Amino acid sequence: MTDVPVAIRPVRLSVYDFIRSKEQGVVETLTKRSGLNVDRDDSLGKPYGLKFYAYFHDVDSANAAALAAVRIAYCKTRVRRGTFDVTHLVRDNRTVPL
Repeated sequence: MTDVPVAIRPVRLSVYDFIRSKEQGVVETLTKRSGLNVDRDDSLGKPYGLKFYAYFHDVDSANAAALAAVRIAYCKTRVRRGTFDVTHLVRDNRTVPL
């Protein structure tokens, strides 16, 4: 078995407590700003129970994305520093050879 390289990011943005009708706009914005797919936590199952996690290289980028998310849907945000494995969120944007 070969070693798979681990992708890490030092900042996580949590976006939560918003109405599900605004979900798609928030996901698109966070995906575009972070350059990665977005983690979704739907463990509560309530109309306001959805939570998204987006990962960034720096706190300023995370704060800018949080402001954009708040403009789309009134929500709560939290920026946390640490070391987060985002290997499963890396998007494959390579083109397929013909």
